Amino acid sequence: MDLNDKRQERRKHPRKKVRVLVRFKDQFLFESFTYDVSLNGVFVLVGTDNILDRISLDLELEFYLEYKLDSMMKAIGIVRRIQGEEVPEEKRGFALEIIEITGEHRKLLAGIIDEIKEE
Repeated sequence: MDLNDKRQERRKHPRKKVRVLVRFKDQFLFESFTYDVSLNGVFVLVGTDNILDRISLDLELEFYLEYKLDSMMKAIGIVRRIQGEEVPEEKRGFALEIIEITGEHRKLLAGIIDEIKEE
C-alpha cells in the first residue's frame, strides 16, 4: 500500500479530483479552481503568491462552488493547510475544511460530487 492509498484510507470522505470554479468572499474576492472536492472541504489552487500571502491558517472564508453553470453551493470554510513555495507551482494552494453549510447546500454538494464521479 503506497502513501496515497494510506491517505485515502484514513479520510472520512474520499476526495474527488476535479477542477471547478470557486469564489471566495472575506475581505477580498477572487476566483480560482479546486484541486479536490469532498463533503468535508476543498483544496483551492492558487496561481499567484500574492493571494497565498493573504491566506493564514484558521482564516474563515465564505466560498461558492459552481459546476456546469446550473449548480452552485455556498459554505463557510476554515483554512487548515497551506502549500506554498515548498511544492511545485501547479500544486500551490490551500485546504478549506467546511465548518458551516446548510442542509440544502450539503445535498447540492453531494450531487455535484456524484455527478463528477460519473464522468
